[in-house]
Amino acid sequence: MNLILTAAKQLLHKEEVIISTLKCSLTDYMNTHKVPYPGMLLATNRRLLFYGQCKNTFIAEFEYKKIVSIETKRRIFDKKIIFYYEDEYITLGYITSSNIEGFIDLLQKNAQLA
Repeated sequence: MNLILTAAKQLLHKEEVIISTLKCSLTDYMNTHKVPYPGMLLATNRRLLFYGQCKNTFIAEFEYKKIVSIETKRRIFDKKIIFYYEDEYITLGYITSSNIEGFIDLLQKNAQLA
């Protein structure tokens, strides 16, 4: 995890700060073709940044102002965060971080402010 975080810090803009992180898998149609891609979601003071590193490095960027809605779905063993970004649903699943509720609150607050 520290390797991913160190590599992701290289992608930050000037005066951009990581506020919170979430270890999860990202699923969407345009980027992953509905296949979960493991990595880390970083909430900064300017945007969301997903950094996945399996065979190839995968980077996705989401601006807070383009997030239309945010919802959660609870399953038996896990919780999913789903947000509607521009014209696509982005699903964050297989969450192994313990700060899920705090991350959701932060995401909703930043999406409303943008």
